[in-house]
Amino acid sequence: MNQRASITMSDDDVSALLRESRKLQLATINRTARRTWSPCSSALDSEGRVAFWTYGKARRHATSKRDRPASAA
Repeated sequence: MNQRASITMSDDDVSALLRESRKLQLATINRTARRTWSPCSSALDSEGRVAFWTYGKARRHATSKRDRPASAA
């Protein structure tokens, strides 16, 4: 067995982690093509999807509206 297989989380483990955690890091790309990481609030909805939000006037909100590609970690 390789090392990666021994540290892989099961779907239940991932769901439990996301349920317990209320913060995630949102990555966006700014105008100069640099990645910007910002904390956001998060939760799992009733279907197990990750939902996240921030204040509407926050800079990360404006960036994510202008440049759609984003990742959450």
